[in-house]
Amino acid sequence: MIKEFPQRFFLMIKKLITARHFIDTVFVDDKIMLTAKSLKKSYKKKRFLLACSYFSSIIIIPLNEILVFIINKYSWFTPFVVEDWLLVVGVASTLIFGTGIAIISGLLFVGIDAAIEIYDDLKVIYVPRNSDN
Repeated sequence: MIKEFPQRFFLMIKKLITARHFIDTVFVDDKIMLTAKSLKKSYKKKRFLLACSYFSSIIIIPLNEILVFIINKYSWFTPFVVEDWLLVVGVASTLIFGTGIAIISGLLFVGIDAAIEIYDDLKVIYVPRNSDN
């Protein structure tokens, strides 16, 4: 494989490094077997959920600021006065949590996406989580 397709070999190594948290190696009969704790179908569901959480966190950050601006500008639903410092703390915490969720979701998405791509190419074997090896 290396002589015929050297670029593909290095791409597979890169994908394996990216998916290292989702794919394990096991030595069986002097052969290296790649194993996964989840099925490919399960990884596809996780990838969809991670994409949804990424995009929702990206939307929530500016949406919070827009809603606070509209409520303050038109005096909608103001049963009590909220001081400016509290609004700044709310915006900062929303920004920190939203950015954290976006970064974590993005990194997990990249890893799971690489695991899905190499699942069939390298003949990854599904090993249930409760099996004792």
